[in-house]
Amino acid sequence: MRSKIDILILIFFTALLYVLTVRGLTGNFNNAKELSKFAVYNTTKFTEDLHGNFESSHERSTYAFMLSLRNKSIALSKDLADFGIPDIGFFKGNLYSLFPPGLALTILPMYIIGGYFNLGQVFSYFSIAFFAIGSALLLYKVSRNVFKLPSWVSIFSALIFSFATTSWSYAITIYQHLPAAFFILFGFYAVWKFKKAEKYRFFWASLVWFIYGLSIFFDYPNAILMLPIIIYFFVSSVDFEPEPVRRININGLFFITSIVFIALLALHGLYNNEVFGRPIKFHNTLPVYNGFNYEELINGTSRDSNKPTIWRIFTEEAILQGINKLFIRADRGLFIYSPILLFALLGMFSFRKKYNVESITLLITVAVNILVYTSTGIPEGGRAFGPRYLIPSMSVLSLFVAIWLLETKYKMSSRILIFIVVTFSSGVALLGALTTNMNRIKEEAINLNKKYTFLFNWDFLKQGKSGSFVYNEFLADKISLVEYFFIIYGMLLTVFAVVLFVLPMFEKEKERVEVPPAPTVPSELAVGDPSTRLGVNKKIPVVPAKRYQFHCFFNRIDFDYKTKLF
Repeated sequence: MRSKIDILILIFFTALLYVLTVRGLTGNFNNAKELSKFAVYNTTKFTEDLHGNFESSHERSTYAFMLSLRNKSIALSKDLADFGIPDIGFFKGNLYSLFPPGLALTILPMYIIGGYFNLGQVFSYFSIAFFAIGSALLLYKVSRNVFKLPSWVSIFSALIFSFATTSWSYAITIYQHLPAAFFILFGFYAVWKFKKAEKYRFFWASLVWFIYGLSIFFDYPNAILMLPIIIYFFVSSVDFEPEPVRRININGLFFITSIVFIALLALHGLYNNEVFGRPIKFHNTLPVYNGFNYEELINGTSRDSNKPTIWRIFTEEAILQGINKLFIRADRGLFIYSPILLFALLGMFSFRKKYNVESITLLITVAVNILVYTSTGIPEGGRAFGPRYLIPSMSVLSLFVAIWLLETKYKMSSRILIFIVVTFSSGVALLGALTTNMNRIKEEAINLNKKYTFLFNWDFLKQGKSGSFVYNEFLADKISLVEYFFIIYGMLLTVFAVVLFVLPMFEKEKERVEVPPAPTVPSELAVGDPSTRLGVNKKIPVVPAKRYQFHCFFNRIDFDYKTKLF
């Protein structure tokens, strides 16, 4: 009952803050005349003029793709393509979005619903908030059920990810990063349910493969980011029985249910084959249309006609430089924009003696996320607010912040310190959510004599430039944007204070994170005499050969095994 109440409160609060900050303008923006004013070449001061509405090509290209799908066409018209540049590709005389179809298909239903109220753009943008709310709930469930954290700590981990990291800025507009975080958390939780469930294992196994296959429709790198989850799934399908006969079992459901993933992969291949003539041709490998090279692309004379393949994008030489850019540099650094996540490092250290397959899987997922995007050579992600590529990792790091809060022996002082840091982190996150994601990288900003940290967003706030639909539509003529900022900020800090200092008084706190007990050594392997263990005047015993069996489906493989104990 307590968990259900927690979940309802979490849904209400996260939805409320996302509604208050969701970006967009009144209108459905579905014709060339309405869209043309947002085209890049019609805007001289692009970021400064749009501040939150169709400001990024990620938003425009996906929105254009969605409108094209609504018109029952995968290829974009010239007008829609002009609206979506520079994330528009060219192939055999047609123009396409450079993004996979998953995100465009996801926002289409909300666009249709919002269209009845002349709020097509706002409803489309809010589609991503559903993934953000789902990620918060999954983070709560993982904290509560998998890691056995107390209720208040589980709520805190969800709130950190939602409102004390830069994920907030990408939960209220059209980007692929929150869906990626959602799929990773959902896949992880589904594997854990498969591992623990006595019933419905077929359902959970099928769901894991479905999530994996579906994630690729949203962003191609998800195929790599979710690999640790699939490895965890395989490990969870293997069972070792030491007695009475050594036996290794592999649950056949791992292989049987993979037909779900194969079917989704085949569907993606059919889509690519229908559109591009090849099953493995991807959107983001197309030559780029920039609004001025259409004739060159048709004639095959464009210098951008030979884009690198998806596998050539990643280079190991860029990793060290990418780590510096994503974690330390003032223009994008994770620990600059969200210093609360520094405590995740302490959480990893304090949990070092209790690592199990679940915690290791999550940490490997973070490592893969970092390696994939630091190796691209452009980890900044163009103009962005914070390291947007690390949003999937932010969810896992938020969990380890909560673990440190529980593991540390300095309970009250640690909560006070956490509250101080979360005050700064959530303020920065809200600053980005209310203003713009289009912060320049350091080199570009210096050349233009512009600010390149979140102070750039502070200037927007003081000037009253916001992308918030609620503020612009209902409150702009009543209160200043700074006042609106502090109203939301006060609500958020009040909730953080209640979770940190009030809720623990109503819950019997567990002093440490629970972990499964270590497996016991079989009796015939144990050596009772200490001198035997040390090898003092005694021969090292040899365990007699044991019969092992390997079971998978209906096959059995037997083999003998000998070992020495040192």
